[in-house]
Amino acid sequence: MYFKDRLKQLLDEKGVTKTQFSRDTGISVYRINTWLKGTREAGATHIILLSRYFQVSTDFICGLTKKR
Repeated sequence: MYFKDRLKQLLDEKGVTKTQFSRDTGISVYRINTWLKGTREAGATHIILLSRYFQVSTDFICGLTKKR
């Protein structure tokens, strides 16, 4: 599974919009959109922030494992 797909899955599961996610994390909606489109991927700092926000491992967010 690709990063963009995993991020979409996690947003859907948590039931948050891109706008709410942006407010919660301080990540711009523009950046989130580039991740969801697959034109860019998150760097290490953002991967860590995402793993804390969604309470999953960094490997899970990156699509390297199915284990949360």
